[in-house]
Amino acid sequence: MVATSHGAPSGGRPAEILRRLVRPVVRRLDGRVRRLARQELEGTASSADLAHARAALEAEAEKLQGELADLRDQARSLSAREQALAAGLEEERARAEGLRATLSAHAATTAALGVVAEERLARLALAGHPLPPGLVDVYLAALRPLPEPTARLAVARERAVALAAEADHRAALDVLAEVADEPGFLDYATVFQVAELLRATSRYDAARDVARLAGTGPRARTRAALVRAQTSWITHDHVAGAAAARGALEIDPDHELARTWLRRHVEPVTPPPGDAPTGGIGHAALYLPEGGNFGDVALPHAVRQAVEAATGARPDWVPFHVHQVFDDERVEIANAQRALVVGGGGLFLPDTAPNGNSGWQWNVPRASLDRLDVPLHVFAVGYNLFRGQEFRTDLFRENVVALAEAATQLGLRNHGSIERIRELLPADLHDRVAYVPCPTTVLRHVHPEPPEGSAGSGRVYVNAAFDRGERRFAGGYPRFLEVMAGYVTALRERGAEVALTAHLDADERLAADLATAHGIDVPVVAMNGMTPDEGYRLYADASLVVGMRGHATMIPFGLGTPVLSLVSHPKMRYFLEDLGRPEWGFEVNAERLGDELLERSVDVLSREPEYRQDVSSLQADLWEHVRAAARRVIPPEHGTAPTDG
Repeated sequence: MVATSHGAPSGGRPAEILRRLVRPVVRRLDGRVRRLARQELEGTASSADLAHARAALEAEAEKLQGELADLRDQARSLSAREQALAAGLEEERARAEGLRATLSAHAATTAALGVVAEERLARLALAGHPLPPGLVDVYLAALRPLPEPTARLAVARERAVALAAEADHRAALDVLAEVADEPGFLDYATVFQVAELLRATSRYDAARDVARLAGTGPRARTRAALVRAQTSWITHDHVAGAAAARGALEIDPDHELARTWLRRHVEPVTPPPGDAPTGGIGHAALYLPEGGNFGDVALPHAVRQAVEAATGARPDWVPFHVHQVFDDERVEIANAQRALVVGGGGLFLPDTAPNGNSGWQWNVPRASLDRLDVPLHVFAVGYNLFRGQEFRTDLFRENVVALAEAATQLGLRNHGSIERIRELLPADLHDRVAYVPCPTTVLRHVHPEPPEGSAGSGRVYVNAAFDRGERRFAGGYPRFLEVMAGYVTALRERGAEVALTAHLDADERLAADLATAHGIDVPVVAMNGMTPDEGYRLYADASLVVGMRGHATMIPFGLGTPVLSLVSHPKMRYFLEDLGRPEWGFEVNAERLGDELLERSVDVLSREPEYRQDVSSLQADLWEHVRAAARRVIPPEHGTAPTDG
């Protein structure tokens, strides 16, 4: 029949849909036609019924044809849409490929720009020049995994570390500048190495700048913030420094060093010009935060007490931290005082808080030194270099000559220091240098209420230091440890009570090593959390103190306690030679250290009252020198100088 003679469009999903729609209808019509034909043959239907059935079938077939025509139109439309969609998909696919190619080209361009930016930034940073913010942004945007350092770069880094350890920071920067073109130069470690070298040469803005190049991760951002906080403290930029410290704490709320720097910014050492007293005594010294080296914590107090005890005066003291730049504002404050005291301590040292202004620990630019018009008193300062250490550049020599020219007195704490400094000065300045012992050696004379010591406690305190360990022990620490194990055991067998005193946390290592290597437990007294008076009481109650740190010998001596010294630094030999008691010193690498130290210690414990009397007599001579120097700071007409000594 007509209704079944038209096929659906073939091919594609629309044709399949059409077939599925038409087949049931065709089957139904075909069944009805067959039934009608059978009725006609069998004569079971009338002519009228047949005519009516045929008319109905034709009408339904005609309707189906219309529907088929509509379906064909819809199929053609779907096919067209499918083809359009396929074309659109192909167009999108092509567009995506183009975008990928563009991104790949952009990444290649960014990487190339990053390489160029890295070398340019490295050279600017090493020269101490400002870093263009846009160039920094380009570099940070192009950050990628850095390649392993080339052999040339690795050798240069090691050489720079060695030069920095010798306090030749400019030479270290020059060595790194030679390899600034090496791929991966600005890795995490080298960025902060460069920042430290820039700070050590007083290029503070550049040091703050370069720390940004370490990256954008939390570890890099925290350390960069700490670099900015510390460097800003050196330059008195407390607003920026506090913000940097807070930034580090936002990343790591438990970061103790960040908390320390925040406190130091919130509580600056020197009051601003409007708040600083006038007519007092300026005092440039090492002012340590809580937990610092006990000897250095006590020292500024001892200097002030010496001046007050010698003169009877009670001046207003205006503090200046020696590690901060002594800039124009500090000069203005100092010039409004009666005098400026610098010291004491081993400030003539190139590798503690290095700077490019003076070459020693007082960070005073030459121009600031020249602008001082107030009497300048260098008080009980030491030439503090370790064995094998030296000033590698002319910066220190030039500045110590300028210091001697500017100073009313250049007081050094031992004759060994006097000899070393006079070697650097022209002959006409030699007389400016005077012997001014450390005030901690005469604490019984300068402290308002010195603790009373008494013989017979049997308590022996031992102190060992581990900073710059290779210079102290020259590779002989294992043998030293063995000697100390035998020494502690022998003293205990003789009834002594032995403990270790730690002026710093690091000093506790001796106790840990004795326990680990020899199974000997020795109690540790942590002094770096003590006030000066608490530490003084501890040392005054001892029968003997065996010290390696300078102030672990000088402070107990100043309190009247017998002392012996483990000599790992020339300053201890200088001190004992000034006393006329070189036999109280024992070289840490001496062949017979154990036997000789034990023999002398037993002698001290058996004759403690005699040793105490000897210490008291030796103090009297030291006090004369300290008192004379103090009275030059505040002459008698300005104070009420005591006459009883």
